Amino acid sequence: MKMMTMCKGTMVVLLLAVSATFSFAGPLKVDVNLSDYVKVEGVAGNLNSVGSDTLNNMMTYWAEGLAVPEC
Repeated sequence: MKMMTMCKGTMVVLLLAVSATFSFAGPLKVDVNLSDYVKVEGVAGNLNSVGSDTLNNMMTYWAEGLAVPEC
């Protein structure tokens, strides 16, 4: 029982720390001088990821969005 109370207390502290981090982060600043993304020819290769299954799925969707359909 004491261990469960410690685990819950630790989780609360971690949750508060993460919440505080995001609340102090402020809005993202993007350089207004950046031009829009334009696809270019001649870029080829493989995308590899190492990590969780979630990261693997996200990388797959990202790679599919970058892929050029073969004609």
